[in-house]
Amino acid sequence: MKNLFTIFIFLFLTNISVNGWGQIATWDVNGCTSCVTSTATTFNANLSSSNLLTRGANATASAGGSSFRTVGFKNDGISTANTDYFQITLSASPGYLLSLSTIDAKFAGTATYCVSPGVANQFAYSLDGITFTLIGAPQNLVGTPATLTQISLSGIAPLQNVPSGTTITIRNYASGQTTTGGWGFNSPAAGNNGLAIGGTIIPSGPIISVTPATLTNLNYFLGSGPSAEQTFTVSGNNLTNNIVLSPPTDYEISTTSGSGFVSNPSTITLTQAAGSVAATTIYVRLKGGLALGAYNSENINCTSTGATSKTVNCSGQVTASAAGLTISATTLSPFSYIFGTGPSTSQSYTLSGAGLVGFPGNIAVTGSTNYEVSLNNVAFSSSINIPFTTANLNATTIYVRLKTGLPVGVYNSQTISNSGGGAVAQNVICYGNVTAIPPASVFEIESILVDACGTVEGENEMVRFQVGSAALNTANITTTWPNAANTWKGICQDASTAAIVAAINSTITGGGHIFEPIGGVLPAGAQVLFFTSTAFNNTLFNFVTLNYNLYAIFQCAGNTNGHFVNHSAVNPTNRTLTINFSSPVASDVVTYNAYNVFNGDGGAVDFDTLGNPTYGNTGSGCQAPLFPLPIELVDFSAKCKTGKVDILWQTASEFNNDYFTIEKSENGIDFNVIETITGAGNSNQLINYKWTDNAPFNKDNYYRLKQTDYDGKFEYSNIIQANCDNSNENQSRISVFPNPANDFINVSAQVNGNVQIEIFNALGLLVLKTEMLTEDSNDSHVFNIKIESLFKGIYYIKIHNDNSSYTAKFLK
Repeated sequence: MKNLFTIFIFLFLTNISVNGWGQIATWDVNGCTSCVTSTATTFNANLSSSNLLTRGANATASAGGSSFRTVGFKNDGISTANTDYFQITLSASPGYLLSLSTIDAKFAGTATYCVSPGVANQFAYSLDGITFTLIGAPQNLVGTPATLTQISLSGIAPLQNVPSGTTITIRNYASGQTTTGGWGFNSPAAGNNGLAIGGTIIPSGPIISVTPATLTNLNYFLGSGPSAEQTFTVSGNNLTNNIVLSPPTDYEISTTSGSGFVSNPSTITLTQAAGSVAATTIYVRLKGGLALGAYNSENINCTSTGATSKTVNCSGQVTASAAGLTISATTLSPFSYIFGTGPSTSQSYTLSGAGLVGFPGNIAVTGSTNYEVSLNNVAFSSSINIPFTTANLNATTIYVRLKTGLPVGVYNSQTISNSGGGAVAQNVICYGNVTAIPPASVFEIESILVDACGTVEGENEMVRFQVGSAALNTANITTTWPNAANTWKGICQDASTAAIVAAINSTITGGGHIFEPIGGVLPAGAQVLFFTSTAFNNTLFNFVTLNYNLYAIFQCAGNTNGHFVNHSAVNPTNRTLTINFSSPVASDVVTYNAYNVFNGDGGAVDFDTLGNPTYGNTGSGCQAPLFPLPIELVDFSAKCKTGKVDILWQTASEFNNDYFTIEKSENGIDFNVIETITGAGNSNQLINYKWTDNAPFNKDNYYRLKQTDYDGKFEYSNIIQANCDNSNENQSRISVFPNPANDFINVSAQVNGNVQIEIFNALGLLVLKTEMLTEDSNDSHVFNIKIESLFKGIYYIKIHNDNSSYTAKFLK
């Protein structure tokens, strides 16, 4: 009897010491009918999770006496992906560890659902509520009611000694013998549990908890520290001593926002009471007065006797001043003037700055080769300085214009640079052109694309005309079409036309550009492409080789039939196009014989200043009515020989080509005429030309061709170079890669010291210029140059110092 008493006392004390050995959560569902949830009958006081028995989305409640039941279970097998399940959650309170040992369950349901071979039942668990692991093998229960053989969990390591803060989710899945049929936990009498979970909940010893464990972006700009504060919380349970917080070298901590900060080696002590420290907010910041640099992975240590130390990892940096320049526009366009009448009208943008360093100082605004800048729109120069005396620069207006005295040509993608004050330079890209002397009339119709591409003829036709010596406004235009059934729809300029123009410009590699008129104004001398509909399908047409600037205007949509009517088999079939401007009052009328129009897509008619038509095909059937190129230049090169330079070029075709002028320069900017060569007039065959310069400069020799039509119009070739001192060494001393390039190029060249780098487009126009300083040595240096602002096309890069100069060609 004494031994039995001893054993009883031992078991009793043991039960007290393990705090909940046995069933820690039970659900008695007796009396439950169509219950959506069920509250636990027994739920250990040291559990902190929900005490509800719940359902998956497809396990909706169904009727069944004293049962937590559903007809959602099917006969489709058991899978953790199924949404027909019952679910409970269990988690330990702070300071405790949770271990699960058993699952006991009773079931009842519809007789047909559990006929032999019965209902397969299986539980699963998860520690994150997302990924579930099935427990053991399914148990098949035949008949109703039925009792599950007890499931042991003690051998499942993830379900043992689970700390506070981690929630265990348990799910029950079932699959029976019919597609529907009631099934669920059953309590046949009061006090009989339908579901019971066995396990233990024991004290976990001293515990320190911190959240979050990482703080990032504790940053500030040089001279403006400390950083802004960030916070974490710390708490403790089952403690035998206080919690001590130790900051790292470059961070400081406080229990109060804005004050009381301590830094290493000082510490903060959080006093425990009855073994606990309530959740306490700790403020953290990067110390002021630090040097430029990163201060990453520095730990705040949280310690207490017997507890596992916790750390909060801190990262931050001290960066240079937040200097910044702001420009109101990144693009200015289009600048234009008629040859001999420059400069262009100015355009403007505003420049401001914040966080500037080095004051008092200057922001340098530097024009490009062909553009000049001004602060007052009166005195223009190649560069100006804007003083700043504080860290901020107030908004300042910068005026820009295309320089006077330029030859006829395109001056696109040229950069106005704004730099200084420690800020990243901001660039304004300029587009413009100098046009040939226009016709004496108000405007002249020059070309019609009569037979357009595409299935909707009226949406894809075009007319090209040139504005005379005075600007015109599209608000004043009306048109009478050769097809009288097509009425005048007016001019539209909106988001759809802007999208068409942008799409066309993205394809152009010839150096030209298309603009929509600002405020409807077509400048004097402008070349205008008149589209017959805003429904124009640009994908049908090829604008790739456009090498001059055009203005685009669009008739509003509505006409789908052809405006010009195509080829006629009847001779003559005269058709007339009339374009009118009401201010100044002017009309141009052209007439063509449709019998002579090419019978197929691309049939076009060109007109001279007297209105005489020339009939032809614009090319591949879908060419816009652009200028017929005076010449198609296949090759243009210069080769050094002893004491002389051979200039060679080859044309594949010539149209109204009167003569070539060879021009020469020592610096690539200032050119002089050295010879005139008669052209072939009109030709569709390869023609080779050669001329020898018997008096080249000792170093760099730059050449370009000027091609002049019979009507006096002219255009320039790209610039080529011959360095007769080191012509054999040039290619070995400079290389460009990658080639073709996209956003950048690397240039390897044997130059040192103060190095000038210039990039010219195929017209010989400077489009990018920079300067770099290298160490003095005879080694090659590699220069990385960003070219994302350049359009696709052919370019020439020149790299030089006081002693050497090299040139290479690349494609973008």
